Amino acid sequence: MHSRTNRKLNIVRDFIQENYKDWEGKYSNMLGAYPGMKHRKNKPSGRYAIVFLVSEKGPDKGKIVPRYFDIHTPQSGSIKIPTDVIVAKKYKLWNVSLCGRIERSTSHE
Repeated sequence: MHSRTNRKLNIVRDFIQENYKDWEGKYSNMLGAYPGMKHRKNKPSGRYAIVFLVSEKGPDKGKIVPRYFDIHTPQSGSIKIPTDVIVAKKYKLWNVSLCGRIERSTSHE
């Protein structure tokens, strides 16, 4: 992974850790959040995003996650990071390293 990409992912990870508790109260159907690849129509877009796992999607299912967050850092200035929201119908917890890749699956095992 390119060092610039790695630095950006570290900034996103830190942002998630700093804001997670607030998001739990704000987005009642949120199950988790992680830095990952944004998808459109089940295909990777090539951009990293803050991926929110939710129990249900829809405007009546709780407060809507914004399309992006502006992250301000002294080193990089302002970075606009998109969000992606996926419904977690059934999920498994795996032990992964932070440098490992997290793959998204649409199958329901």
